[in-house]
Amino acid sequence: MELFVGIDVGKSFLDIHIDGLNQSLTIPNNTISIQNLLKRFTDLLREGHLIKLIVCEATGGYEKLLVEALRKNQFPIHRAHANKVRNFAKATGKFAKTDKIDARILSNYAKVFNPKPNNNQLTEEVSQLKDWQLRRNQLIDDLTKERNRLDKNISKSLAQSIKRHVQWLEKELENIAQIIQSHIDCHKGIKEAIDLIISIPGIGSVTACAILTDLPEIYSSTGKQLTALVGVAPMNRDSGTKTGKRYILGGRAHLRKALYMATVACLKWNHLIREFYLKLKKKGKPTKVAIVAAMHKLLLVIKSVITRNSKWESQWN
Repeated sequence: MELFVGIDVGKSFLDIHIDGLNQSLTIPNNTISIQNLLKRFTDLLREGHLIKLIVCEATGGYEKLLVEALRKNQFPIHRAHANKVRNFAKATGKFAKTDKIDARILSNYAKVFNPKPNNNQLTEEVSQLKDWQLRRNQLIDDLTKERNRLDKNISKSLAQSIKRHVQWLEKELENIAQIIQSHIDCHKGIKEAIDLIISIPGIGSVTACAILTDLPEIYSSTGKQLTALVGVAPMNRDSGTKTGKRYILGGRAHLRKALYMATVACLKWNHLIREFYLKLKKKGKPTKVAIVAAMHKLLLVIKSVITRNSKWESQWN
């Protein structure tokens, strides 16, 4: 029997529903309990069942232990976007929301849509780099908020407090930049991949790190798949004889932001991307449309550099 498993992830507990057997259970979200869950799945396989797919939602990190354990043991795991699952629930008339209901909805979502497992597992070294990148982004967000507060009409003593915090954030960002660079230098595979990407004029180490940590599919997916994952693939809005404007939608926001900043730099320093952008502008394309197209082009160039394992100079100059 084919089984579809939905797992609602919380900070302390995992609610699990196994469609097909109509079984539900709740376990603590810790290493020991997850290992016991894997043993249960293994027993189901021995009994002749097929675990077709396991689906959980991305919860900002609480699912990390579960997902890593499932991937390590070769179970098909798909980490779904919460909005897609919620829209599915509403479409099927399920508006109530509890952890047990969510687990059942996730198993139904897996059975109806049968999305592909996203088993692109980061190595331990790249996972550590991703954590430092995340911390860097958090501090940058905090720094931006504090600087914006200085623009307000505030008292001198309050401004001094904010400035002290700004100085600490700036210092901590410098420390994390050093840690990230040291981490890159100590791991040959990461350094070689980043060296390939930053050989492209206009791309720096920040964007290169974002590609490695937030887009592990860069090694295995096609160009079209990558553009959809990043969110730079134009979506049609046509109906009958009406042809609507194309918009980009979804994708990985942090990665798209990094790619946008790199593209803006490439418009000045990268002759291939600049000429492509200017050609679109001459055809009358709006600036935003031309920039998104340039982002798409740059992503394909990055894919090419990594696939060929050859730096920019040997390919394009």
